[in-house]
Amino acid sequence: MHTVKLYYSRFLKSRLAKDAGVYTTFTVLDRAVPFILLPVITRFLSPDEYGVYVTFQTLLSFFVPFLSLGTDASIIISYFKLSYEKFKEYFFNSFVIFLSLSAIVFVVFYFLSSQISDVVKFPSQWLMWVFAGCFFQYINDLNANLWQSFRKPHRYGVFKISYTILKNGLNLYFVISLGLSWQGLIYSQIITAVIFCSVSLVIFLRREYFNFDFNASFMKDSLRYGIPLSLHNLGAWAADLASRLILNSMVGIAATGEFGAGATLGMIVSLIQDSFNRAFAPYLFEQLKNPTLEIKKSLVKKTYLYYVIIFIVAAIVGIAGSLAASTILGEKYKNSHQFIIWISFAYAFTGLYKMHVNYIFYEKKSKLLMLITLISGAVNILLCFWLIETNGAIGAAQAFLLSNAVSYAVTFYIANRLVPMPWNVFKLAG
Repeated sequence: MHTVKLYYSRFLKSRLAKDAGVYTTFTVLDRAVPFILLPVITRFLSPDEYGVYVTFQTLLSFFVPFLSLGTDASIIISYFKLSYEKFKEYFFNSFVIFLSLSAIVFVVFYFLSSQISDVVKFPSQWLMWVFAGCFFQYINDLNANLWQSFRKPHRYGVFKISYTILKNGLNLYFVISLGLSWQGLIYSQIITAVIFCSVSLVIFLRREYFNFDFNASFMKDSLRYGIPLSLHNLGAWAADLASRLILNSMVGIAATGEFGAGATLGMIVSLIQDSFNRAFAPYLFEQLKNPTLEIKKSLVKKTYLYYVIIFIVAAIVGIAGSLAASTILGEKYKNSHQFIIWISFAYAFTGLYKMHVNYIFYEKKSKLLMLITLISGAVNILLCFWLIETNGAIGAAQAFLLSNAVSYAVTFYIANRLVPMPWNVFKLAG
């Protein structure tokens, strides 16, 4: 018992714990703004109207991998692998790939908007806004993730919170003052993204990332690592967000809105696990440079401690959210309560998955990441159709939980094959 207390005390004093605390604080503040304003927005929008916005967000997540082909992740990993001068060169060549892919996707959206609209059940005249959102989101996320890699949690936090405050302030203005319904939510998101994209590009220029030093080998490396990762991201989309489009198709846009609102409450768990992972990932990458047995044992102990915490958080959020859903969201969204506990535990398994997928990221085995998420995505889609048909709308949340559990189990196995770790609980004290 004394050993556990001593270890816990040392952990709390470590830089990892401090960084995780900073990320958690900023992320709580970042997510608290839309969470607090959600009950206001849902009282001005019907489930059908909110469902359209949920569909917009789902499409945004789907098309981002086509613009990036995983080049953003290639850039982040290259920071840990290359000298800083070589990293700047790698950044530029990867960014050129992103711009080229963006031009291709723009042309596809321009000429095939009607056909895409028929498939996804989203207004064709608003599809170019989806493209714009993808473009600016890539640049802003890349800037934020670089600060994470540099282990600058305060700069990361200020950037994200400022973004959130502006976007949600505009949400209130467009939806409440101007009465623009779901269109106002999209306007506010794009306007904010443009402003912060300008800031991100200025930062990139000051760091001299745009050196116009073309390097074919860097482009090939970025694509070699990135293409499987983009398929990984599509698989992740299928494992997470595809259920919303399936709900839209099988049950209706109102059910999509109720699911989206319930998911927002359940995402408190996502907030916690995402905050910790942002601190843990760069810490893990540094530890894996010279992984002694003692370092490995320390990493395993931290991981198991995290397991316990995230499941406790999921239980609290799931139960409390289910009981308070109609009070928080309003009577129009009373059916949202049924989704929350399933989604809370689903996000807990996402947190477990992230603790192990970082080993695969470090080894740059993006093809394995692709395999994991495609399996998880296929499981989610198949379970969605089956469980929605069997259990109704709640089947979407049940499928989400089960597919996340499968993703975690497969990831644990593969990551341990790549980087063997002493996961046997009974031998940790030895």
